Amino acid sequence: MPPVRIIQNQYLGINAHFHSLWQTDGGWNSFHLFYITLLTRLLLPSLRPLGYYADIAASLQRRRGAERKHRYKAIRIFSDRRFEVDLAWIELLTPENKPPTDNFEIYRYRRFEKMNSGAVFVELDYLHQTPATLNSLPDYAARPPGQPFKPHSHPYNIIVFQSRHDWITGHTLTYGFSVDEAIPTVEIPIGKDDSVSADFDTLYQGLFAENFYGNRIDYRQLPVNFSLYSDADKARIVSRMLAVLTAHQAGENLEGAPVPVKTVDLDEGLTRLKVFQDEG
Repeated sequence: MPPVRIIQNQYLGINAHFHSLWQTDGGWNSFHLFYITLLTRLLLPSLRPLGYYADIAASLQRRRGAERKHRYKAIRIFSDRRFEVDLAWIELLTPENKPPTDNFEIYRYRRFEKMNSGAVFVELDYLHQTPATLNSLPDYAARPPGQPFKPHSHPYNIIVFQSRHDWITGHTLTYGFSVDEAIPTVEIPIGKDDSVSADFDTLYQGLFAENFYGNRIDYRQLPVNFSLYSDADKARIVSRMLAVLTAHQAGENLEGAPVPVKTVDLDEGLTRLKVFQDEG
């Protein structure tokens, strides 16, 4: 069987194959720029009737080496009446700014300053291979080799820091989700009484298809660094792969909604997957 490549994302939510690949080969930068740009466009129609605006700004995160002069991008939300005051700030995390890098310490300090100014801070973390940015979160990535994953830890997290006036009096909302789960829709507080709904999943699915990211992965092959997923997420990945390969073998059209999945035991699933691989 030749490689099975599908334009439409066949995962519910984050595509585990795609994100494993780009956390390994350093190709995260273009995804980051496209995502921030499209998220800004998604938010604008909801913000304008409320008297707010969204614009792309220089990220608080740093780029490495020779690329440093080309800043990552973030989103700032502000009022039509007070252009200079950030009411909300949105960052999509990048691998070189996650713990335990030196860049993370710089980013964390800048995040603290932004929250302390009163801005609501939204942090999108779709990077399962590196530790969480909050010590209070059960860490999916940080575990000794051979040890089980921490209970209630998630590979992906969206964090909303509702600072209001300062970071001490505010509170934090976390939205953790697993492999093959839809990305949550999150209410972002803005101003005193307003909020805007961000449908992160619809945005992601559209971006995945529009940029032909599906052409870069093969559903016959396990994701790069498959061992870095929890057993539960490994089972979800293998179950998704088997559903796709079975539908592909039957000649079904896979350029629509993800095919239904029947979850299988991990060992059983790996055995069945090898049959598909051996057919090639």
